[in-house]
Amino acid sequence: MKTNLKNSLFLGMAALGFVAAASSIDANAASTVKVTSNVHLSKNVNVNTTGKNGIYTKAGTLKGARVLADTSEAKRINKSDSGQDNVLAYRMATTNRGSVYYKVVTFDKSYRGWIYGGKTKNSFGGGLTKYTTFKTGSVSSDDSNKKFYIKTPGTANDNQSTTYTAPAWTEMGKGRTVTDSSKYANDELTITKLGTRTREGDTWVYVTDSENPSFNGWILRSGLTTTNSGSSVDATDGITIKYVDASGNDISSKVVSFAPSTTDSTTMDMTSAINDNMPAGYSKSTQTATTAKKGDTITVTVTQNKKTTSLNINMKEKSGESKLANNDIWNYLSDEQQEAVRTQINSADNQVVTGTTWTSDKIQAVIEKALGTSFKISVDTTTKQRANDSSDAKNVKEYTVKFSSADDVKVAKDATVADATAYFTVGSGTSLGDIFGDDSSLSDILNGLGLDSDSDLSDILDQIGLGSLSDILGGLGLGSDSGLSDILNGLGLSNN
Repeated sequence: MKTNLKNSLFLGMAALGFVAAASSIDANAASTVKVTSNVHLSKNVNVNTTGKNGIYTKAGTLKGARVLADTSEAKRINKSDSGQDNVLAYRMATTNRGSVYYKVVTFDKSYRGWIYGGKTKNSFGGGLTKYTTFKTGSVSSDDSNKKFYIKTPGTANDNQSTTYTAPAWTEMGKGRTVTDSSKYANDELTITKLGTRTREGDTWVYVTDSENPSFNGWILRSGLTTTNSGSSVDATDGITIKYVDASGNDISSKVVSFAPSTTDSTTMDMTSAINDNMPAGYSKSTQTATTAKKGDTITVTVTQNKKTTSLNINMKEKSGESKLANNDIWNYLSDEQQEAVRTQINSADNQVVTGTTWTSDKIQAVIEKALGTSFKISVDTTTKQRANDSSDAKNVKEYTVKFSSADDVKVAKDATVADATAYFTVGSGTSLGDIFGDDSSLSDILNGLGLDSDSDLSDILDQIGLGSLSDILGGLGLGSDSGLSDILNGLGLSNN
């Protein structure tokens, strides 16, 4: 490790001088395309990609611009049914050729870069179009006159266990009003607004809480119930709902509060209560009654929903890492690795009962059955694509990939495919993070070098075999009394 660090320092210094010299040459023979302005938009704008242009590290016509998302990926984003693929534009640049570019970021931070936006400032064309992430509707008179409760209060970040400051993935930077809604389980909620997420097509409502206004917010309509699941109701004061399978085996039971009908104060219409408390993954087959009196028990026969026939896991590089040109890890898997994944996502053993949640740990289990707890990918550094038989060995770089996280997925009833997104860390095994761990402190790194936090600079330089500072300067043809301009010149740089 000492030798590697020593070589890395000297090579880095040499490379810095080389880059500086190369930059000077490039400046003298600069491209005719130049950025003439680069400003923040007066207001961030939700947009969608059109698929006509890709996303680049800088304006695509500038020298050195690198593709982050090609046009095929831009077309996928355009048609995506996930709000995580929503796009925000926040900067605008113009070139001396009259082209307008916008800096954009996807809501899940998978892509951040520049995309062509036409020839007119603040008018999104070319690779972008303005986009409405959420469409408002009207609250039905039936819902506006009812009192609701959170169906499953708790800590789950599943769009229906708590309220949100905006419908999930419709506005950048918005999130939950509280991380644990348990203490609001008994609060009566009133629906005042309603709308539909454009990509997902699901219905969200805005609820107000007169007891705790800070809990006011958005939630999936399916996350509400007219039954107070947070209260403890004695069976003699409420109505017991028993859910059983066709053989009479108990699946679950629930005692709900008695809420008399408006036409008969001695009975309660059980339709909503039965549907709201249906065990996940089951559907009603028959029930013994549609109304009940206080203290009654209603038995509901249920059948388990069908399972999916296949799974789909979008494998993405973890946000902010950007080790790969294309953050879709699937494109870098070998043929054998891809086949192993296909085997697991099509296996009957891994399918998900519709109407339930496909959780992060279960998604991880499917991936690890196929690829193990970590796996290798090989990248051709010249093409930035998966290395193949025609790749020159000296241009092939190997990365170690590990599962990081996945978003829980609520699988719709009778869905045939469950679609999840999983995120992975990508390491080359040569950075300090790869050697010592991403969470390593300075003390951890120093200890790994046989040093401690009290070590001075001379100790550190000596331990990694570089000697004193004067030795390093001497290696560059400099003296310990060299000025800044001498050091910069020694590195092939200018202090201008």
